[in-house]
Amino acid sequence: MAKTPEVGCRAVELNICFEQGSGFDPVLTWKQNGSPVDITGYTAQAQVRKDLGEPTEAIVLDMNTGNGRIILGDAAGTITFCVTATDTAVLDPDDFENACYDLELIPPSPNSEKVRKLTKGLARLITEKTK
Repeated sequence: MAKTPEVGCRAVELNICFEQGSGFDPVLTWKQNGSPVDITGYTAQAQVRKDLGEPTEAIVLDMNTGNGRIILGDAAGTITFCVTATDTAVLDPDDFENACYDLELIPPSPNSEKVRKLTKGLARLITEKTK
């Protein structure tokens, strides 16, 4: 079993790779000083955008706790991506030439303005060969 990356106090540079037509379900763990951070009540959002240099570029893939593409593990501090094979099958390879993403966690009220960026990086798509 692969070790999950330890996410600390700064956004970790972590490139991600989707395989067209396959699910994407890595698990990250937010830790501070070696212990999981309790993220009970938090929400999360991550967006893949077309161009690293243009933050206003079109959203290629929207992942968040509201749409079920991210599931949070409360006291365990885990963040699980739940992107289905159906989701990745419709991704356009042209959108991934310079694509990037970041992952943010939003604490519950009254601290919801204290958004925490956990990871950021490039996003890549490997095209599907078997259809």
